[in-house]
Amino acid sequence: MVPFTDTPTWHALLAHRDARATTLESLWKEDPGRGDALTFTCAGICVDFSKQRIDREAVKLLADLAR
Repeated sequence: MVPFTDTPTWHALLAHRDARATTLESLWKEDPGRGDALTFTCAGICVDFSKQRIDREAVKLLADLAR
């Protein structure tokens, strides 16, 4: 099994991180709908990524990595 740090998805996630070094304030200005888009319920737990320095693309890349 290949270590996850050797996968193309991991490298895409790192590249996205490096390209998007920004503040939480600027993320809210760029995407005012991030509260709804980055909040969800899973197994009865409410997860809110909107208050983290993460964007929709990063969540997609993390889900791809998990798969």
